Amino acid sequence: MLERCRPRIDRGVAERPEWVRIRFTIQGPPRTKKTHNRLVPVGRRYRLIPSAAHERWYRDACSQAWGIREQLRRAGFELPIQEPVTVRATFWRDRRIGDECGYMQALGDWLERVGIILNDRLIHWGEVRLEKDAENPRIEVEIEIPNDE
Repeated sequence: MLERCRPRIDRGVAERPEWVRIRFTIQGPPRTKKTHNRLVPVGRRYRLIPSAAHERWYRDACSQAWGIREQLRRAGFELPIQEPVTVRATFWRDRRIGDECGYMQALGDWLERVGIILNDRLIHWGEVRLEKDAENPRIEVEIEIPNDE
């Protein structure tokens, strides 16, 4: 599992030498956070929670986060990243459903929750693509952060 999510790190990318580019893949069919929310009773009130499909994706993605974070730490990154970053992503879905904004929200929340980025407000979204690959659904993520060296 670790091999599949091993980040590739390029320091001093040719187009933007003042930036460091990190690439990694989250395996599994991506799911949006806002589609098919559930309303569940909590005491005398109701609470809105994400869909069961999103919860499954989130759990699977979180199980891969340890390997990604560990590789980033070994490469010298201090986590969570506390400065503005540019995130590009290609969502390889098993079906052509969901909207771009929903997938971006789910990925941004995941990056924050697993401790890669301090706050998803620090994300500037670059190119985001929605594609279909029913045989190998995944999210290919690329994060650019300023190079302090």
